[in-house]
Amino acid sequence: MNLIAQAPEAVFFTFLRFSGFFVTAPFPGFAVPAPAKVVLGGVLALCLAEVPDAPVYGWHTAAFDVLLGLAAGFALRLVVEAFAFGGEAAGTQMGLASLGFFNPMRTSQMTVLGSGFTFIALGLFAAGEGPSRLLLFLGRFVELVPVARTDLSVDSYALAARVGAEMFELGVRVAAPMIAAIFCSQLVLGVLARAVPTLNLLIEGPSLNLSAGVAGMIASLYSYGPILMRAFDGRVEDLALRWLR
Repeated sequence: MNLIAQAPEAVFFTFLRFSGFFVTAPFPGFAVPAPAKVVLGGVLALCLAEVPDAPVYGWHTAAFDVLLGLAAGFALRLVVEAFAFGGEAAGTQMGLASLGFFNPMRTSQMTVLGSGFTFIALGLFAAGEGPSRLLLFLGRFVELVPVARTDLSVDSYALAARVGAEMFELGVRVAAPMIAAIFCSQLVLGVLARAVPTLNLLIEGPSLNLSAGVAGMIASLYSYGPILMRAFDGRVEDLALRWLR
């Protein structure tokens, strides 16, 4: 309450940044009503707002804070999208690419395994230390990048290159155990095709690939939580120290 009386502009600009963040952030998600996100952003702004040094309050700094919030939320959303990318890559190798459904939150269809990995990532985030890390993320974000600043600029080329590389790397790490298991099953099928020429691979092959992919997913489930949290940690430092200058 003292901060509201002393520096209401700082609270308002922090609220603008958090509002942009929750528009694109993967948590609490698109299904949460907009008024609930507004209330959540306002409460967090009251708790985490800090008075910056030499602030410049104006429409241009307000727009920049909104853009920063959108970029931070998008950076976290890419972590979840990387899980979906890994699931779709593995699902293609398992023969599940044709099994999809229309997702109203997207502009195209999404495979069953890609959607499943999205729910796995969100479930691990919500059931683990995700909510507390999200609060630490926002507090660190305001600390490293104060609101109402005019001496910041976005290195768009470094942003695009780093985000694309990290998303591809994370997706490969998620899908690698399943793809390796499917590769082993295909080796087995190749050996069986030579040893038993009468074996009908059109019937046995898809079921063996599917079983190997599921086995690879179950065997690597324990590693998804640490991978998700490592990708989540340090995101705000990257935003403040590498994407901004």
